[in-house]
Amino acid sequence: MSFQYRWMTIYRQEDEPLLKAIVGKDWAEPAMRQSLYERAKAEAFAQDTNFAWLAYGEASYSNGMFEDAVAAFERGFNTGSAQGVFGVRNSYPQSLRALGRRQEADIVAAKLNGITPVPSTVAPAPDTYAVFLMISRITPYEDLPTE
Repeated sequence: MSFQYRWMTIYRQEDEPLLKAIVGKDWAEPAMRQSLYERAKAEAFAQDTNFAWLAYGEASYSNGMFEDAVAAFERGFNTGSAQGVFGVRNSYPQSLRALGRRQEADIVAAKLNGITPVPSTVAPAPDTYAVFLMISRITPYEDLPTE
């Protein structure tokens, strides 16, 4: 299973300008999440495998595209197993919660608890940046708080 183009770089502070030049626009978090979303979406439609759809669900969730995330997760689960895919057991229920589908989220969370060898007993907090991105898409710029 791939890590869906996620990576982490450990670097010295003085090397940051070089790394920013190499990474380009994806150095900024909103651009990185949007790029991941676009790539995962294209791959899900091109590959049409359960893992590609689950990766698209993960990318949609992290980009605050919760309706897309739920649809992608459902398609991924309908085309194969998510065995061993750690993140989906958190992001799928959280996507449902973000859409106000709390009862369904609790049912899905209970079903997904066994797909990885590490059990989860507490739902993690939602990705606050993903929630911010979703709110910023539906709120006119002039209505966004400045402080």
